[in-house]
Amino acid sequence: MARGGRLLRQRVHERSGGRCHYCGIEKKLLTIDHVVPLAQGGTSYITNLVGACSKCNSAKGQLSAEVFIRNVLPGLILARNEKATRQRGG
Repeated sequence: MARGGRLLRQRVHERSGGRCHYCGIEKKLLTIDHVVPLAQGGTSYITNLVGACSKCNSAKGQLSAEVFIRNVLPGLILARNEKATRQRGG
């Protein structure tokens, strides 16, 4: 990755505070997500980039952030909570 790319990635990570922009989970390593996907005319400017956990970034795919948050994210969070409950034996 070019030097400017590393700096941009670092700034996005710092801005995220170590939390996924979408689900809020704390992760040491976050992926970089385009809020408006490049395929939908989004840019790679920092204003269109957020830190996201790999699960949210993968599930979002080419969806806009608005569509993902409204239609997909609630199911991901529910599944994560159910898994955590099962692991605790509840």
